[in-house]
Amino acid sequence: MYNLFSIWSVGDGMKNQENTDVLPNRINTLFPEHLDWIKLQLKHGKFMKMQGRDILVKAPAPSTGTNIINFPNKGEVGFINALIKVYNCALDYLEGSLNSACLENRFIRFIDNKWVLNGSPIVWPKFDLKNAEYAKGLESILSEYYLTKNQYSSSYNKNQDLLSVKKSSVMLNPAYTVNVPRDIKEKENADSKSADIAVAMKEERNDSFDEDNKLSIQKISDGDVLDARDIESFKKQKADMIVITCQDVNSSKEEDIFVRNAIKCQSENFNVGAFIYGKASDEHMGAIELKRMLKLFDKFGDNFSKLVIYSIDNDYVKKNRNSDIKLLDFINMYNSIVNALKQAGYNVMISMDLTSGKIIADLNNRFNMQNECEIIYMAVVRDADEVNANASSIIVDPGNDYDVVNIRNREILKQISDNINEKSLAKVA
Repeated sequence: MYNLFSIWSVGDGMKNQENTDVLPNRINTLFPEHLDWIKLQLKHGKFMKMQGRDILVKAPAPSTGTNIINFPNKGEVGFINALIKVYNCALDYLEGSLNSACLENRFIRFIDNKWVLNGSPIVWPKFDLKNAEYAKGLESILSEYYLTKNQYSSSYNKNQDLLSVKKSSVMLNPAYTVNVPRDIKEKENADSKSADIAVAMKEERNDSFDEDNKLSIQKISDGDVLDARDIESFKKQKADMIVITCQDVNSSKEEDIFVRNAIKCQSENFNVGAFIYGKASDEHMGAIELKRMLKLFDKFGDNFSKLVIYSIDNDYVKKNRNSDIKLLDFINMYNSIVNALKQAGYNVMISMDLTSGKIIADLNNRFNMQNECEIIYMAVVRDADEVNANASSIIVDPGNDYDVVNIRNREILKQISDNINEKSLAKVA
């Protein structure tokens, strides 16, 4: 098997402890940093452990063997050389295991003359006899590889557990004995015209949606500060709700604009909702955003409809469209935000553009997953026809001052209406 690191096995290369020949990327002198790294590996016990007077170091994958290094008493001849051998065996393990991972060409792949892991080029460490940076670098890359591989396996197994197969049978009449009414045929032909979009986007259908239940909802355009003319426009349009936009909850400036617009709308007795542009791409950032959102919503008055639309980072989705692991982690992150907001009593929707929607839908389809809340797709007016008729949408028209929000989920509409009516009754009382 071709070895990417051009190393030899311990049996072939390490003639004996007294040999002072140095193999490629190997040491023959022990420095304090080498010893500290060995102690750390013994503590972690991932591929190295102590057994009596021996130290056991795993042989490089795919081998399941173990290198055993026997130690004399401390201070005796050969003690330091034994430590050197332990360090070099550890390098054998790291290099050999990464070599196998590269040859596997699945999670570590060779793309455009670069080795790539999780969508990012690998920066291979440089060897230096006097420190342990080379070992630390290889260990870090190998750890990320195993983490990526385990996350993929866990996600796959989890989704497999959700599958169930039941044997059933049904008696079919011969085709020539079945009469299909003409109106059903026409309906099937009409439905087939939108089949491509329905499959690509995987929307939850709301076939019983009643246009009479539709609310007039306007979303404030990004960055806009409302004035008296805007308020008059809302009144003329008899808007049921104004969705206030916050472009970044981590920005005090954007938060101030958000709060000012909310106060202005509520002072005019408009019911309000919140549209938050998410910037988070990992759990840590997501936790910070969630905390700031909850703190921000506490500033709302009685006119808050409890509707929260959280827009995912579409650029992150597109950038990592070829990394299932990164996108699976990203989905888990925003689902955690969604569930936390739900538990806090909010009616939550996830917003994404059409391109992100197709990428997420494809991933959901391949891993047999479902969105954990209603998706609302944002599209400019020229692309409005690409949104499935049964899907919720936000249509952005540069020619208008406000974005039009169409919510198709009857349950969410009912929850919003109930909250609005509840607030109205409370004011009357």
